[in-house]
Amino acid sequence: MKTVQRILLWILFVVVLCAALIGGVFYYLYDQTVMQAKPPVLTFAGQDLPCTSYHWEQPVLGGIMTRPFDAQVSAVPLETLTSPQVRFEAPEDGSCEVKLYYAEEKTPLFAASGSADWTLTKNGDYRVEILYTQAAKDRNQGSGWFRYDVPFTLDAEPSVTLSAESIPQGGVVCVTVTGILDDSVPTIQSDLCPAVFVNTEQGTRAYLAAAYNREPGEYTITVTCAGRTFTPTVQVIHQDWPNRTTTPSDTGGSLTEWQNAIFPTYDLMTPEKLWDGVFQVPISTQKTAEYGEYLRGADGTLIGRSAGIGYATGPGATVCAGAGGKVAYAGTLSMTGGTVVIDHGAGLKSYYYYLGEVSCSAGQSVAGGGVIGKTGSADLHYEARIGNQSLNPELLFSEQSPFFR
Repeated sequence: MKTVQRILLWILFVVVLCAALIGGVFYYLYDQTVMQAKPPVLTFAGQDLPCTSYHWEQPVLGGIMTRPFDAQVSAVPLETLTSPQVRFEAPEDGSCEVKLYYAEEKTPLFAASGSADWTLTKNGDYRVEILYTQAAKDRNQGSGWFRYDVPFTLDAEPSVTLSAESIPQGGVVCVTVTGILDDSVPTIQSDLCPAVFVNTEQGTRAYLAAAYNREPGEYTITVTCAGRTFTPTVQVIHQDWPNRTTTPSDTGGSLTEWQNAIFPTYDLMTPEKLWDGVFQVPISTQKTAEYGEYLRGADGTLIGRSAGIGYATGPGATVCAGAGGKVAYAGTLSMTGGTVVIDHGAGLKSYYYYLGEVSCSAGQSVAGGGVIGKTGSADLHYEARIGNQSLNPELLFSEQSPFFR
């Protein structure tokens, strides 16, 4: 009996010893197991996102057991973003859930399940929250998740562009402001002419005209928006205008009457674009005068300049509005006969002189091609102005001009 007991005790001892050895080996292997995965590199707006927490299960002894690894660190804000266009990129070997929040709002502005492109619509503080999960592909690979909860600030300034660096006398430059991410309304000043910004599909735009007699040279345009000031410049280029011999006209009309009627229209700066598409000519007849011409008498004496285009007419021909707008003046003046002024918005107006009959009234909205009157015995005179500065009306008829590009 004692022999049997000794054998059993010996066996028990061996079993305990083996168990202790095996346990020790397991403990040693468990203790020496390290996390073999690194937080995946995720980029947001070109910056690597810092991982703020993770949980990882690392296999031990071929997956017989796993050792968990956990960590949590304070979030480090990204460098301030200066562009509202952001791109998020993540590796494709895991699954990813992304949410973007503005300030303290609880509802995400954007959500995605992988790489994505977003356009932020206002400046301020944001937070991007990402949960990236990696599943084990076999028993020897670990699995877990990585969380990125990172704040950042967007401070994007608007962008100001010009349609051209130089324009001829009689030309127009379009000033476009994009990237306005707050409620700022841009303002514009220059020595060219008054102007006002209007919202278009291409951005917030203003138009500046250089009249036929504008002194050539460089002009500074001052745009103020979102607390910032931009000062692009445009070069006005001299034009060689033609001469035309004509007979001085003396209508005997009252200059004061004309000024009292027309000058107030120069100040119209409607902050809305009322036209759509290329203008049509007011009447399809031969031109009798070109914009910018020097008007001279038979002896070569300078009489004046042509601020618009003349069209040959006979009495009773239909005159149409070049484009949509609102009639700013309609009536008969002793100096220019039947006269109509249409405000097209954004500071742009068109002027129709020497009508024999006016068939619209002030305050009336007109569409492009709408009848506004009929011709009289004198040639129709057609002008276009921004503020009080004339521009070559031919620009209104070309889809390549700054008004329509």
